[in-house]
Amino acid sequence: MAEQGKGLKFCSKTKSHDKVKLAEDIFKFTRRIRLKEYFHSQANTEFDDSELNDIDSYGDFPFFNKKGSSFTPPAGHDVYLDFYINAVTEEILQSEHNRKRYSNITKAELDTLRKLSQDKTIVIKKADKSNTIVIMNTEDYKNEVLRQLNNDKYYEKCTNDPTDEIKRNISQCVANIETTDEFDTFPANIRTPCFYILPKIHKQPDNNLPMQYPGRPIVSAFSSPTENISKYIDYILKPYMIGLPSYVKDTADFINKVKDIKLETKSYLVTLDVTSLYTNIPHDDGINACKSFLQQNIHGRNLSTDEIACLIRLVLENNYFKFCEQFYLQKMGTAMGSSMAPSYASLFMGKLEKDFLHSRGVKPSLWLRFLDDIFMIWNHSLEELESFIDDLNKFHPNIKFTTTISESTVSFLDVQVSKNKSLGTDTDIYVKETNTHQYLDYTSCHPKQCKDGIPYSQAKRYRRIISNDEKFNSSLNDLRSYFKDRNFPDFVIDSAFNKVSRSSQNEALTPSDKNKTSVIPFTVEYNPSLPNISEPFTSIGIF
Repeated sequence: MAEQGKGLKFCSKTKSHDKVKLAEDIFKFTRRIRLKEYFHSQANTEFDDSELNDIDSYGDFPFFNKKGSSFTPPAGHDVYLDFYINAVTEEILQSEHNRKRYSNITKAELDTLRKLSQDKTIVIKKADKSNTIVIMNTEDYKNEVLRQLNNDKYYEKCTNDPTDEIKRNISQCVANIETTDEFDTFPANIRTPCFYILPKIHKQPDNNLPMQYPGRPIVSAFSSPTENISKYIDYILKPYMIGLPSYVKDTADFINKVKDIKLETKSYLVTLDVTSLYTNIPHDDGINACKSFLQQNIHGRNLSTDEIACLIRLVLENNYFKFCEQFYLQKMGTAMGSSMAPSYASLFMGKLEKDFLHSRGVKPSLWLRFLDDIFMIWNHSLEELESFIDDLNKFHPNIKFTTTISESTVSFLDVQVSKNKSLGTDTDIYVKETNTHQYLDYTSCHPKQCKDGIPYSQAKRYRRIISNDEKFNSSLNDLRSYFKDRNFPDFVIDSAFNKVSRSSQNEALTPSDKNKTSVIPFTVEYNPSLPNISEPFTSIGIF
């Protein structure tokens, strides 16, 4: 189906931009400028610094602490600034963009998309761990969701909408904490969390399941009653997560940690995957794990360990959501979709792995973990490895592991790690069989610089991962064909690939130095019909 092949991120062109929205974006930009100038000139006087949150100064003011003030400094404070703002506003709003625009989607495709969006018999979702589009029968989708939600070990039905009760629980908990000015208790506009699943089509089919594949449960918690507190907890817990000995930030971090490892002739490469980690963490065990780390170092926080533990429990015990007009409460574990979930789950695993490894006489020579995925190197016998894994599966009643063991090669994240003849490690791209390489189609209505950057970022990703230069060059040919299928011009692909090909793997793995400069962003919603936004700044001499 051509429409499905365009991908979920494809944007069709609209006839014209929203002029009211453009005027609103210009006002937000000029307001930031006035705030910056106003408080800069008031630097030596007393003022309410909560207004500074509106300048998007995220480095100094965490994003969960934005008060949403509507204060705008009046004109007349600086005549030059007033002139600049008036000139820019007038220049942009009066500019006309007369270039002829062509639709990037046919009428037949548009009609088909409308029919699909109105078809209640199907559900369209992206696949878990890939951009592949999956079209499911609605009844099968609902049955898979209900299969999970009817498990009373994890969920319970609510007799009515619990939002008001949960808001009271939050208010009572926060009232018992002395220092509560580090976060706003509630989001500005509270909404009910919603439950959905993403089909795990990379798993083996199971005819006993409604969709033949299990679904990954996710709660969309945006603007939920506990969202601000969850973001604050994540802000508090994240430094402890990063400090774990096993912590893996991303693919580049993993490769940097394994590329110079020396193996033995009989070394085993092992990966372990925790089965449904998020939903299987008992509240008490997860909170106690977090407390054990919080007691080690305060990391500049103002709240006590017990107060943070109280907030964690608050989020866990008030995780409610709606599916098909029925409200549910999650009884155990944390929801994927909650801001604090990754750091909370990582600290639980950090405590578990620390306690388990400390109890062992025979241990892996390397143990790395990315959330619920573990990579380790084992330099002992296979029998001892099997005993190690068997005991690990018995260490906690809820936490079980699936394993892959090899003397030659295993996959971890998007990396294929192999033992080479010199007893070192080689790394290559690992691609799941279900990956359709459905990059953004070049005809999509996205900014040109955004689309042009995709081949470069993917080529650089390949360069970071692939240790062998010949394999890298060969893989670029495959990557080229994927982008050609997505209608990318040859000159865009060539420019990106040539730039990346001049670098080595080590150079690609070296983080670039980004100078943090204090800039005031001017953000507008992209549309090809927009006037040239940079023109007014150029003519006034800003750029």
